[in-house]
Amino acid sequence: MNEKYPIEEYNIREAKGKDFYKVMVVNTALVGYQYKKDFPWSLIIDVDIKDPSQHFKLPTETESIILNLFEDTLTDIIKGSCSCQYVGRITDNGCRSLYYHIENPKAVHEALQNFITSGLSSHEFEYNISKDEEWKTSEFFFI
Repeated sequence: MNEKYPIEEYNIREAKGKDFYKVMVVNTALVGYQYKKDFPWSLIIDVDIKDPSQHFKLPTETESIILNLFEDTLTDIIKGSCSCQYVGRITDNGCRSLYYHIENPKAVHEALQNFITSGLSSHEFEYNISKDEEWKTSEFFFI
């Protein structure tokens, strides 16, 4: 791999309060990343957790395995449609949010729409693609 496509490295962060618990997985290989402008579009995918635990609405152990596989499927679909960088994810309150930066929003939109209409999706999800050359939507991952 080269600097533009660093080998992904992950760090897990947790935040816990009286009424919340968040788990964040961060691709630390992108800390100080110099090629942000090559991936000027933010893609955020929100996946509903089907089987949340009663406490904090995090996924159960079984649901966690299924969500990880679903996330791998979505990542493969995205990477199959254009170059991208996987920033990380946040899991909390009945939802898993996946963060990417991509180079071709039209291709990703088409690929995700095809997946949705295929009926092969194990979970309901929504996504948003927006112009974000400075990666403002995901900068909190690197603080």
